[in-house]
Amino acid sequence: MTQVEVDAAFLREYVEFSSLGPVTVAECLHARLLEAHGNQDFTAVAHLQVRLHAEMVLSLETTGAFLRAYSQWDDPDGILGSLLSYAPGDVPKFIEKLRTARDTLSLLCLPTKDDVLAHYDVPGPIETAYTSDELKQEIMDTCNMYLSEDVRGAYNKMKHGGLCVRRPEMLRPTLGKIDHGDVYVMLYRKAAKLLDFACFCVTGDAGRRMADKYINNIREITRRSKGLAGFVASCLERNLLRPSK
Repeated sequence: MTQVEVDAAFLREYVEFSSLGPVTVAECLHARLLEAHGNQDFTAVAHLQVRLHAEMVLSLETTGAFLRAYSQWDDPDGILGSLLSYAPGDVPKFIEKLRTARDTLSLLCLPTKDDVLAHYDVPGPIETAYTSDELKQEIMDTCNMYLSEDVRGAYNKMKHGGLCVRRPEMLRPTLGKIDHGDVYVMLYRKAAKLLDFACFCVTGDAGRRMADKYINNIREITRRSKGLAGFVASCLERNLLRPSK
């Protein structure tokens, strides 16, 4: 098999199987969280809320890594090689590059509008739907959150369960009034040499609303990521992707 054939096959498998992983895990966490909330087991709710947020950020990172890989599709190791070898920091750098790009379609090596019209039976007004601005808007609606250092920092610390606390004022007395119905993930501001905290709602309606927001975000991120992956697989099979720059 050529690298293009391998990448197309992988993207088809991603659409049919791999992409369902975050949604499956998130739905299990969400269901258990709602059960724990109903039982007022707020210790369980706190840990499940933090893990649900981590799944959302993982979905964002995965989507960003795929976008970066599409832009390198014609490298010798192809899309799959890019996904298996990206370094910490590569994904947010690429999302920032997308945010400021003048031609998003070209940066992602996606086919021109004329090629799409020539090879696909396109329903609807492609002249307005298939543009760099429309694509950038959809990508940034999905991935903009991942540009936040606090979001990524909290995610990195969530992988270490011991860095979640209920009473951050014990570690930083100057914090002032703290809601002890929440849970906090520790962050460290290197420049200021300051211990800081990301807050997650746990009790009350706010806790349930936050959990619902996370699960809905994960579903939408996955839906968009699957749709673009399927399109790129089809473009690989039809030799429609543009050369990378």
